[in-house]
Amino acid sequence: MSSLTGLSAMARALLLALAVMASGQQALQESPEAPKELDDVTWTCASLLIAFVVFSGFLVCLLHWNNKDIRKEAWALVNTTISIFCASGIDFALYRLIRLVLPEEQREAPQQSWWFLGLVLGFTCLAPLLLYCRLLSIDEHQHQRLFAWSTMGGHICAFLAVLYFGLLQQTKGPPWISIPIWVWLLPLLALVFFLVMRLISRLLARCCGQDHKRMQAHQAGDALTEACAITVSFLLVQAVCYHMSTECDPCYHSKVHECDEEPSIECEAGRFMPIMHGEFGTHIDSCVLWLSLLAFGLMLGSILWSLRAQRAILDHAEAEASELCPSRPRGARSVLESSASTAA
Repeated sequence: MSSLTGLSAMARALLLALAVMASGQQALQESPEAPKELDDVTWTCASLLIAFVVFSGFLVCLLHWNNKDIRKEAWALVNTTISIFCASGIDFALYRLIRLVLPEEQREAPQQSWWFLGLVLGFTCLAPLLLYCRLLSIDEHQHQRLFAWSTMGGHICAFLAVLYFGLLQQTKGPPWISIPIWVWLLPLLALVFFLVMRLISRLLARCCGQDHKRMQAHQAGDALTEACAITVSFLLVQAVCYHMSTECDPCYHSKVHECDEEPSIECEAGRFMPIMHGEFGTHIDSCVLWLSLLAFGLMLGSILWSLRAQRAILDHAEAEASELCPSRPRGARSVLESSASTAA
């Protein structure tokens, strides 16, 4: 059962990877003579539709199985797919709406506009609080509504956070921090951000006298944990891809043995970011091999983590297991699953 849950979670994370891969910039067509480029919404919808068609055939087979656990995971995958469609549509529509109010010279590089980044940060901070308030207003016996709202709300928070921190990875950052360090620092900042938002949500619930609703608070915590895992995993894999890029390395293809030419800071700040760009760039020759090995290792680690968690539940009573397996190990497993799917 644990391996089935892990594979289902990785399938959901893979669908998320396809959805987020086209956010941010416009995607390029193969033909340079094409009169019109595909925008980010068209690119994303096409990726989601292809993924949905592939998963639909798999789900139809699973829903006819007699095994209750398999049907449960299949229905969870269906609900997650619908949630991803809704969340990506809301977030991309919001992204395009914000870009419309930008001056025309800033629309091609919105990550350089701190006003734009500040507005996206405001929505990113507001989404977890609204999700927490919405879940607290639902009765604990309405399990389907709790699951639906927590799933879609968590994906909205994840898409907004990936958009904000992903755009920050393409900025220069503070002058006293080098760009390679800045790229790896942002996953840690995203983790701190979600921990702070979770703490603020709990404090607001306590101030409003709603801290007794443990079921709703548990669902909200799981949603924010999943959103945090998705965000951190995308940022980590994107940081790995950053160091595999050769777009700004003038010495990579140079025939001179001793090359001292340094890349420009402007090029370094916007170099190959496949997840945010939705397009290919120049990279090292063994990049596909390294990403494949990374995906395989992370998937194996996720399966082993699931087996370890399942053994802990079997060895202890449910009450003790809930104390021994807090959200941090669950979040670590989610990071492994999402990172493996993103690398794949």
